[in-house]
Amino acid sequence: MGSMGSMSDVVFVPIGFPQRQLWRDLLRHWCLLLKRYESDGEDDPDFDYWYGEQPLTGLLGSAASMLPEGWGQEEPDGPGRGVVRLGRGETRVTVATKIYWVAERMPIANEQVQKKLDEAAALLQGLPPSHHQAAPVSVCYVVPEYDGPDAMDAGLKALTALERWARSKSMATAKHLANSSPDTACQYAGVLLVARLQPWAK
Repeated sequence: MGSMGSMSDVVFVPIGFPQRQLWRDLLRHWCLLLKRYESDGEDDPDFDYWYGEQPLTGLLGSAASMLPEGWGQEEPDGPGRGVVRLGRGETRVTVATKIYWVAERMPIANEQVQKKLDEAAALLQGLPPSHHQAAPVSVCYVVPEYDGPDAMDAGLKALTALERWARSKSMATAKHLANSSPDTACQYAGVLLVARLQPWAK
């Protein structure tokens, strides 16, 4: 797979991504928290990503706090919009997040993820200079929202296709797939996090 890594790896952070080791550890813990949340409702599984952007960003901050010397601080910026500052020791990042409920086929879905990343980037650029000492990263959470008997299959295919596309563009990715029984999981294929470096505007 070369620079895209093995597609069997649930976390991918390309060489040259800012604070690469922090992101690798952060995204692994984020995936573990998603799995733990789902397994806590073993008899009646629940899915954090089905509740939207804010819980997913909250888990990102929690994942940072699980790291040695790690911390996360969420900073809501108006209804439905959020920024989270994350760090470990002296390493810091500022992240703006958006969610995309994918129901389209490729390449329309690729364009929509790009649009959401651009919206997150615009949110970053609107932050005060006090945030500019940390590496800025825009994030899009992709959650499948397909209907019908083939919803699960369509969702899995969408996540895989978007993951491959994002990696080819040197973006970081983390993917969690639902582990519950097929009769429940058909509506909840999983979630893909796509992260892109967004330099501060000069």
